[in-house]
Amino acid sequence: MGKYWYGKRNTRGERLIQYALEYKLSIMNTRFKKKNSQKWTWISPDEKTRNEIDFVMSNNPKKITNIEVLNNVDFPSDHRIVRATLILKNTKKCRRHFQNSTSSLKTDKEIKTYLYKLEAGINDLINFDENNIQETFNRFEFYLKNSLKSDIANKYNEHTCYFFGETTKLLIRRRT
Repeated sequence: MGKYWYGKRNTRGERLIQYALEYKLSIMNTRFKKKNSQKWTWISPDEKTRNEIDFVMSNNPKKITNIEVLNNVDFPSDHRIVRATLILKNTKKCRRHFQNSTSSLKTDKEIKTYLYKLEAGINDLINFDENNIQETFNRFEFYLKNSLKSDIANKYNEHTCYFFGETTKLLIRRRT
């Protein structure tokens, strides 16, 4: 919820807020500061009472940049149109954050060490006498991830360079 409300809230307004909180929605009309003359969306038949009863709700509030209430509509109605300005273009994400740290094992050596560590973990799991299924599953998951991570961490720590000569490799090794 934003801090820019129009008028007083009734029971239906409270129910709308409850609904938005329950489903993690943002009421976008309340996030943008506008004049009161630009907020009302409904006018009573006597043309004296004006209320804000039409709302735009979103589960991704960062994509909405503006909310406007339109005055110039060519058809007779007691409601005014609410227009939301959206960002449709997805922001470019850095590829580095989406690399899979537990990639597939490629060499025979990696596969053998992975199987050896996994077998040791499973043997430890067999010797572990616990009736709790969740604890057993958590330990199995830990052994599985740990055996994968240790091989891949060693693989990425090795400095492999295909473009430099032997002297450059020695200089790089000396620097680190």
